[in-house]
Amino acid sequence: VLQVPTPITSMDISVKRQALYVGSPAGVALVKLHRCETYGNACAECCLARDPYCAWDGSVCTRYLANSKRRFRRQDIRHGNPMLQCSDQNLSEDLDGTDDRVVFATENNSTFLECIPRSPQATVTWLVQRDDRKEEVKLDDRIIATDQGLLFLRVFQQDEGSYTCRSREHGFTQTLARLSLQVLQGETVDDLLTRDNAGLSDPFKDRSTGGYRAWMPCSTYGRAGSSGTIGQSRTWFKDIMQLIGPSNLPHVEEYCERMWCNDKLRRKHKSMMEKYRQAQESARKVRSKSPGERNRTPRDVS
Repeated sequence: VLQVPTPITSMDISVKRQALYVGSPAGVALVKLHRCETYGNACAECCLARDPYCAWDGSVCTRYLANSKRRFRRQDIRHGNPMLQCSDQNLSEDLDGTDDRVVFATENNSTFLECIPRSPQATVTWLVQRDDRKEEVKLDDRIIATDQGLLFLRVFQQDEGSYTCRSREHGFTQTLARLSLQVLQGETVDDLLTRDNAGLSDPFKDRSTGGYRAWMPCSTYGRAGSSGTIGQSRTWFKDIMQLIGPSNLPHVEEYCERMWCNDKLRRKHKSMMEKYRQAQESARKVRSKSPGERNRTPRDVS
């Protein structure tokens, strides 16, 4: 709420302005109570949100005003039943537009399929399709359904398949995620990762310091580094790419870009590197001082 962490001294809600005023020694901040754009682009999603400050106006989920003259305002805070509020909408269609994503896992290791429902009251169901068969995922001590997704404590080769996460509330069913799980053989991956012990060089090892440098697969890394460095870093996982197969290489590139190259992680990485450089510079200045300068007491100005 406040840019600088400050104790909050008072809070007041304005019904007229539909806002929360937060007071502190640094000033007053205004927080809007309506965030209708976060509820998606479907009538059912807007209705299921049960937000008293939002309503479906026939085309979008927008701010609700009691004195508004716009027609077709729909919201049911008490029940939130889209079957009644959105009876003229085609609820049988998949309104999410969810894209298929590929998740790679190593055999005998744990993996996680993320799926977070938009409504805490929704019931989540996981389906898996192998070949032409589609069935509900059987949960046990090894496969556990959590509030954030499906957890495999130990994944096996037979767990491969296309997983679909669906939510259901008041008769409205929606697809939240489609994930294609592909399991790599554990022994083969271990052999590839331990080749360094047989005398192969590690492309991520910094020869000047003996330590390891961070892997940066993003396109900005290519602009900052040389083409030779890029080629060297890519050779590290060529063998693993052979395991995954050429048909899935575009999915791998997309997965890596999503995991490592988004703006949020890039800014975080840049901030961490900047703090690390500042700490190194401070330590270097301290070491460069003579013992007398480091232990010198303040002068008496009296």
